[in-house]
Amino acid sequence: MNEMTIPRMADFRDAVDRIVDVRDRTLIQVLYLSAARVSEVVTRVGKYDLEHLASWNYGSYMTCQLQDFRLGKTSDKTEKVLLLKMAVAKRKVKQKQTDDEGTRRVMFKYIALPTTLDYEPWTICLLKYMQLHGNLNFDLGRRTVGFIVHKHLHDLDKHIHTHSLRHYRISHLVEYYAFDPYDISSYAGWTVRTTLGSMGLGGSGQLDTHLHLAWRRYFPKLMVPLPED
Repeated sequence: MNEMTIPRMADFRDAVDRIVDVRDRTLIQVLYLSAARVSEVVTRVGKYDLEHLASWNYGSYMTCQLQDFRLGKTSDKTEKVLLLKMAVAKRKVKQKQTDDEGTRRVMFKYIALPTTLDYEPWTICLLKYMQLHGNLNFDLGRRTVGFIVHKHLHDLDKHIHTHSLRHYRISHLVEYYAFDPYDISSYAGWTVRTTLGSMGLGGSGQLDTHLHLAWRRYFPKLMVPLPED
């Protein structure tokens, strides 16, 4: 399997489910389900990261909450949603990088996950981890996360690295859940222009201001049973 190969979703999930260490398994689940960069889920940043990678502890901005999603305009039925608010590492605000109190200014994306077992069993794992630890960020550095991912998943893909999980998720969202460019823009934290450009299409950045609510658009697409094979 070369580095451009995307494993089948069933094969990937099976490999992750076999990880015994709860922290490591949950870390990989969070990275995958949120299509996150490592810096968006970690709170520890080393000197090398700051000086050479311009990295930041974006994971410290993450918040998690449960919300109700109404299944139809005229329906009283709701689906419980785990909503992750995550800082986007490579999206810069147009204003100055820090506010008057020296706090770094960031942009956010919102990841909505079903809590129904048939739709997304890993959400239950995340909720259990949150009960014990209070959040879904990790007091780890980038190199440690890279070691964890390679340690557990190199049999699945000998070229795997942390960013592979982001590519896996985006590919699976398109293949299995019929996400369109606007859904992917919201989920990955990209601009609409970037997403369409990567697909060889044109786009306007004017829609980006509405992407913080776009999880309501894509969420129904996630409410389907996982493929059995």
